[in-house]
Amino acid sequence: MSSNVGLTTPRGSGTSGYVQKNSAFIKPRNTGYGAPYPPVSGANGSSPMDRPFKQRLPDKQILEHDRKRAIEVRVMEERDRLEEENERIEEEQAKTSKSKSKTSSKKDAEGDAKEEGEDEDVEKVLSEEEIDARCEILRVRLLKELEDELEGGGKGS
Repeated sequence: MSSNVGLTTPRGSGTSGYVQKNSAFIKPRNTGYGAPYPPVSGANGSSPMDRPFKQRLPDKQILEHDRKRAIEVRVMEERDRLEEENERIEEEQAKTSKSKSKTSSKKDAEGDAKEEGEDEDVEKVLSEEEIDARCEILRVRLLKELEDELEGGGKGS
């Protein structure tokens, strides 16, 4: 091998030892006439690192999209919460119905009357339509708040 490039011997390396040029390596260009980049100033000039960072203003459509996406996330979280609550209520009702069937057979045998207020605090299982309606109400309320916030923010500026 010449110029100490590559392997001294290809034995045991699993390769032929042939060295190729790395075409992905880009040499730094001279910054002079004809270069696509602005010339670097001399010792007295300011370098690109000395200039302050200029923050670009985000696109209004992107900001609006992010706000609406946040609203949809909140609506989906509310939907998930309602569905989980429905599952919990259904499980509780299933458990209570099993226990009631056991106790009712005992009460029938004893001849006791049903206790008052037993079914008054039963939670209602929501249907899909009711969940959709509640989520739509939440969505409309949040969109209205967003519009009010944007209008209020525009007047204060």
